[in-house]
This record gives sequence, structure tokens and C-alpha cells, in this order.
Amino acid sequence: MKYKSKPCVIDAVQWNKPGDHPEIYQCFDGYCGHEYRLNEQLIHTGDYILTHSDGRLEVMSEAEFLSKYEKEVFWKECAACSGWGYGKCGHNRCPDCNGTGKVEE
Repeated sequence: MKYKSKPCVIDAVQWNKPGDHPEIYQCFDGYCGHEYRLNEQLIHTGDYILTHSDGRLEVMSEAEFLSKYEKEVFWKECAACSGWGYGKCGHNRCPDCNGTGKVEE
């Protein structure tokens, strides 16, 4: 049998500099120099910090994160064409939503 993973939604922050995530700390104990860590895991610029539904934090490289996850997109009705997908003249495709009637929030 073959199985695929169930879809799940997680919170994630890409870490690029100090201050991007409150749980990241800088190590100054003389052994690790100017490294940044999360629960003893070394953080590299570009890594993602994942917050799972149970509150557990996980560090994941950018490459691994992008291979497993994609951005969840939320849509709203296009204000320019009121969701009809047409321009104000009613004949052309709406330039804001390209005729879909929806725009990204």
C-alpha cells in the first residue's frame, strides 16, 4: 500500500537576524562563539522555526522546509470588480484579479 501525509497547517518564521523569533538566543559561553540557538539546536540564516499545534518548536533548513511546505493563501473578493472578474466596463478582464474575481489577502 501507498500512503501520503495528511495535510496540516503550521506557523513558521524564516530566521534571518536576531529578533526574528523570540525563542532564539545568542550563545556567549566561549564554546560556541557568536552562534544562535533554539533549545541547543544551531540556527543558520535562512532556517525556518516551526511552531507545531502542540506548541513544540522545530528548526528546519530552508531547503527541507520548502520541499515539505507551501504558503497557505487566503483569498477575498476583488474590490475592483466586486468578484465578477470583469473590469469596470464589464467587457475586459479585471486588471486587479485577472478575471478570477478573487485577490490574495
